[in-house]
Amino acid sequence: KLSQAENDITSLEKSQKDLEHQMALPENYENKVKLTAIQQKYKEVQTQLEQKQALWESLAVQIDSLENSLK
Repeated sequence: KLSQAENDITSLEKSQKDLEHQMALPENYENKVKLTAIQQKYKEVQTQLEQKQALWESLAVQIDSLENSLK
């Protein structure tokens, strides 16, 4: 689960960077409809990224706790 969360985070971060690049393009920036769609997708990716980061943190704490209990 932890490695899957890490993979998901990496993928979402890449999507986020791609969307940031798309938002900066003049042809997209000048097209209000297209820019709004890109911004909406960016918000969705941001929400997913925050959820995956929270999941990763939770799993990391659980693993650390288990490791400490075995010592």
